[in-house]
Amino acid sequence: MAKIEKFVFDENIPTVVETTYFDKWPVVYVINDDEEVYIGETIDISQRTSQHLKKKEKQRLKYLHLISDDDYNKSVILDLESFLIKYFSADNKFITQNVSSGHPHNFYNRSKYQERFEDIWQQLLNDKLVSNSIKDIENSTLFKYSPYKSLSDDQNKVISDLISYILSNYQNNNKQTYLVNGGAGTGKTVVAMMLLKLLTDFKRDLSDEDFESDDILYKELQAKRIPEDFKVGLVIPMDNLRSTLKDVTKSIKSLKGLVYSPTDISKTSKDYFDLLIVDEAHRLRKAKNLTNVRAFYDANLRLGFDEKDGTELDWIKYCSKQQVLFYDRIQSIKKTDIGYDKFNEIIGNQYIELQLHKQHRCMGGNDYINYVKDIFNNQAITKKDIDNYGFEDTYDLKIFDDVNEMINEIIVNNEKYGLCRNVAGYAWKWISKKDKSKYDFDFNGIKYQWNNKVNNWVNSNSSINEIGSIHTIQGFDLNYCGVILGNDIGYDKINHKIIIRKDNYYDAKGKADTKIEDLETYIKNIYLVLLTRGIMGTYIYVCDKDLREYLREYVK
Repeated sequence: MAKIEKFVFDENIPTVVETTYFDKWPVVYVINDDEEVYIGETIDISQRTSQHLKKKEKQRLKYLHLISDDDYNKSVILDLESFLIKYFSADNKFITQNVSSGHPHNFYNRSKYQERFEDIWQQLLNDKLVSNSIKDIENSTLFKYSPYKSLSDDQNKVISDLISYILSNYQNNNKQTYLVNGGAGTGKTVVAMMLLKLLTDFKRDLSDEDFESDDILYKELQAKRIPEDFKVGLVIPMDNLRSTLKDVTKSIKSLKGLVYSPTDISKTSKDYFDLLIVDEAHRLRKAKNLTNVRAFYDANLRLGFDEKDGTELDWIKYCSKQQVLFYDRIQSIKKTDIGYDKFNEIIGNQYIELQLHKQHRCMGGNDYINYVKDIFNNQAITKKDIDNYGFEDTYDLKIFDDVNEMINEIIVNNEKYGLCRNVAGYAWKWISKKDKSKYDFDFNGIKYQWNNKVNNWVNSNSSINEIGSIHTIQGFDLNYCGVILGNDIGYDKINHKIIIRKDNYYDAKGKADTKIEDLETYIKNIYLVLLTRGIMGTYIYVCDKDLREYLREYVK
């Protein structure tokens, strides 16, 4: 079993650990004070602590914790280091100083060693060095959006290409827009966060001891160096997701204060930012069907646009020299969104396009995502069996005849796995918004309310007993998602196609002055988003009997 030893981190520590670890055995170490933490690995702890003591930001740290085991080798400590960086940053007790997330890789008997990591974490919990269990951390938004996660080859390629383009255009004083296309679950937010962290970390001088691994991407960036005066920010159009990512960046030393709303950006000036990274760019808004439209008009006038014609994308382009836009056309869900045609008009035809292909959220992979898209786009899949999509053995997909049974199944799964919620399309009036004593849903005498809050609803104590709307869940992951398809969507048995019923859609702002064909797109997109939130599975209840029968043909 691994042992954890605690030392005072001061000028004597290189000599102290040299005596204790004279044979230069591989170890993982944690250095901390009351606010900050740094995690690393080495086979020469005496030399490494000497190097750290020369760094100003590490000199103020107070304690050194050494984690060792007679069975450790270099591969094991690389893996453990990466594990601890990810979990410490999401535990949120300390601000994390680390630049990289380590460099885990496959090796002989890896699973055997990883089984012991939970014991190490429990020791750290007992010593009050961390605050949360592994399960709680893994279900937290801080963990899911952490820039310390290991990326796929697909994601690393996009980041590497973007950084090359961005630095080249910066050096040549060129303006440029980059459009990163990626469907649900391709990791757009994680890539955006990682890009922000890299461009921020590499503004400062970094030496080899700042890299506790042989990560190639970090070594390439070390050589390139980001200019000190390079000004970068991350823009999140949606209040809910923006609030979450602000919480994430609070625990990472280099990212505090770098998450903005489009309105924040409108209060700056022309070319104020060298680069703006925009996540969920399909949710950028225009001056249409807004609740507080006067503030939007004022922002337009402030930047020199016509008060009604400027959009949030116009603000971003005006206030930055370069822009990275993470975009998914089918996640535009209401009239206030700029829309595909207008979006393309604003970015012009000189943008550089990149693509995230691989689906990372759901265990059904791209097969499940394509299956859902095909059904809602009325594709001719009537002769195909679900086996053709290849996700049945890896993904838990069920259709229920009883909505209360489905809701209860999600509650049971939440007890087992955590982070399971029920959501619905906007096909019920939101009565409880003005009167908390009233209910919005009545399913055979069992009553429920819509979400009592929007920001961070997923993690609120009451959320498991409520029904979440699209605005609580877009951009977020769940372990299991129960989706209620309301009477705003149905199935035409004569013409064999999915139909939309405008009168049963209760988002007044969402459907005001909206053409029926546009509303059809928005409602379908809402259900596509809801049906692609679940990592382990999706449970479905359909109010429209004909649509339920149609979907049942494709779900065993």
